[in-house]
Amino acid sequence: MKINMALLAMVLGISAAFAFKPAEPKKFSVVYRRIATAATKETSNTWVQGAPTASCLSATKICTATFADGYNPNEHSYEDNVANATSVQSGYRPN
Repeated sequence: MKINMALLAMVLGISAAFAFKPAEPKKFSVVYRRIATAATKETSNTWVQGAPTASCLSATKICTATFADGYNPNEHSYEDNVANATSVQSGYRPN
């Protein structure tokens, strides 16, 4: 009887160990700002890392966006950047 209880406890312990998935590591995010001129405010896809020090000027495209760590918006199309941004603010920053 004691051996059966020990065997049952061991099976339950091993089963419980495989039943729980560890938490995924926290992903970091990086803020980028899109820079442009008044003439290119709707076409520019040039980004620099860091939040702007002043307010964004009016435009329909993204001014600032947050991306996953390791994502570089300068290596992707504007449409890809929109799809991969986790938070956005519209406008542009003069360069």
